[in-house]
Amino acid sequence: MNETEYQAALEEVKRLWDCAPDTPEGERLLVLVAAVEGYEEEHYPMSKPDGFAAIGYRLESRRAYAGWPAWLRRSLVAACYFVSSLLSLARDLCETAYASYPAEDGDELL
Repeated sequence: MNETEYQAALEEVKRLWDCAPDTPEGERLLVLVAAVEGYEEEHYPMSKPDGFAAIGYRLESRRAYAGWPAWLRRSLVAACYFVSSLLSLARDLCETAYASYPAEDGDELL
């Protein structure tokens, strides 16, 4: 699939979005959605957010604490992102350290 076919598939998905599931249109929608997902995974990869980043985003986007002082809201959001980056760094360090050790029998993670 190329970009032109991808855009055409998106338009077709929009057109078919509300069709009944057990119809030829519903089957076509499932095929198109799978093709679009595959194209997007290859061309527009996204990493999954961790919990703290999601909390920070929600606080920013929903203005959930609008009554709080601005400095406190900014501090809370900054703390969420800071913890998120620390956990990400720790995970990367652990994965690197684990990969540097030679594998032995029965020495597997999950």
